Amino acid sequence: MMAAVYRRFGPPEVVTAREVPSPRPRDDEILVRVRAATVGVVDSLARRGAPWYARVSFGLRRPRFRVLGSDFAGQVAAAGPAVTRFAVGDAVFGTTAPRFGAHAGYLCLPEHAEASALTAVIEACYPLERIADAHRRVDAGHKKGNVIVTMAEPQDRG
Repeated sequence: MMAAVYRRFGPPEVVTAREVPSPRPRDDEILVRVRAATVGVVDSLARRGAPWYARVSFGLRRPRFRVLGSDFAGQVAAAGPAVTRFAVGDAVFGTTAPRFGAHAGYLCLPEHAEASALTAVIEACYPLERIADAHRRVDAGHKKGNVIVTMAEPQDRG
């Protein structure tokens, strides 16, 4: 799957779209096909490793979480055997906070993620390949709504 990955702290250009292994849900988790995710101020701070004292959470010398993104919207792609509230195809939205990982094609979450219709203020939308542009927009400090990163549809391999 594709994900926005960064391996060192720095400017928006340190975040690039790369192929990474797809996650597999545990017994009590759902696998979410991410359709959209926000790029927020916390993503920008984590990417820069700033302020310095926040590196306790973000990683001291290099990023603790290689994939940023907290807020997301998508669909349940799979569910672990212990999951009772969700079924494949359910629309879901939520947050991965205090962890990250939403800037990826798929993510695993515990069953307690919220399912509902999503209404949000969207300021700008960028494809995953333009992740650095989304970070630049957030860094400019004029963000009024959500800056969204969209994930490309998986290619038919059949």
